[in-house]
Amino acid sequence: MKRLSFFILTLLLVLTSCEKSLDESIKTINGFYDYMHYEVNGGGQIYFDLYATDNPNKLKAVVSKYNFRDTTIQLVIDKNSDNVEIFSNFNKALNNEIQLSGDFTQPTAPTGTWVDIYFRKNNDSVKLTNVNLRNTLVKVQALVVAKIK
Repeated sequence: MKRLSFFILTLLLVLTSCEKSLDESIKTINGFYDYMHYEVNGGGQIYFDLYATDNPNKLKAVVSKYNFRDTTIQLVIDKNSDNVEIFSNFNKALNNEIQLSGDFTQPTAPTGTWVDIYFRKNNDSVKLTNVNLRNTLVKVQALVVAKIK
């Protein structure tokens, strides 16, 4: 009986000490996010980070990859009547006022273009899978590309 009790106690201790890894799509971070990271892979590759600025009518974008080349391009995106929703939803997401997790899943076909959006704070990253928020923020790419050209 002592052996069985010892075995059960040891098993419980081992199981409760195991660390669970969280899926990026359901992980949450308390507080504010520092910036949004945007990646397009496949056709039209572009990587950029999007930051809030002291001016609520401007966003700063820093492009690190464009058309399969490493680069550093800093841009300012101005708020106008066409992108009010983008600015609003971006700021809500940065301030953790809107849920980032949802039911969006990336297609698994070996061809095509994939867009991944993450919100980051320090070394933590949360993947955006909220479909409605993602559909709005995916439009930021067109604003950034228009500024580059």
